Amino acid sequence: MTLNSRLAVCSVFSGNYNTAFWLKCQMEGLKKSVTNFDHLVYLNQADESLFSESIVVGKSDIAPLQRYRWDGFHFSTGMAGHIRGLRKLLSYCELSDYECFLILDSDCFPVHEQWMDILVDNMSRFGKSFAAPARVENLDVFPHPCAFFTADPHFLRFAGEWNENLLGWITRDIICAGHPNEWFPLLKTNRCSKHPLLATIYYDVFYHHGAGSREFNMRSLCYYDPILGRYPDADTILAELKHDPQSFIASIR
Repeated sequence: MTLNSRLAVCSVFSGNYNTAFWLKCQMEGLKKSVTNFDHLVYLNQADESLFSESIVVGKSDIAPLQRYRWDGFHFSTGMAGHIRGLRKLLSYCELSDYECFLILDSDCFPVHEQWMDILVDNMSRFGKSFAAPARVENLDVFPHPCAFFTADPHFLRFAGEWNENLLGWITRDIICAGHPNEWFPLLKTNRCSKHPLLATIYYDVFYHHGAGSREFNMRSLCYYDPILGRYPDADTILAELKHDPQSFIASIR
């Protein structure tokens, strides 16, 4: 695999006032780091006119009104649109001849120009087949598809699953469904942390804002109650990022 390998970059975008900003960040990060990629998107109530450089593989103009069942797992209405979009994107990839695959949440993008070389080299070094964050800052211990990379389409699988987090709570989420023994975990590596749960850089290769297309709330938020007052709130952090993305990211790397 090289920078010239044919890469499929897949994202589900939900329509809100931040859509154009996240799209710009994602495309700029990709163009600085890879030379041969298709940007594949599924749009959940997002303005299609913004995506002139992307391949729109599917869209939904209405929000899910009920829970969604797939492989015996019931997804909440909040997750339903996302998993439907992922399924559509994966179906498109299965019929194409891409050599490697990158799945990104809409508010996630590369921040290292050699991200692919870094992942390929270290996945090979440790004998792993796919890379994805372990969001331990959110008390999770499963591979999270906010950023996912593989060159083996066998591992291009996602599922809904119940998980036990670091507090012993049973939670449900969309996970990368490859065998855990094949997983190369990407951990939070910020030198400076603006917030326990937001503005995270994983393995110095991907920035993931967190809740970038919805109202801020995370299941582990109460864990941080004793210290949250020392951090800026979600709106302040997003405003700082939008004011000057390059300076903001440089300040936390």
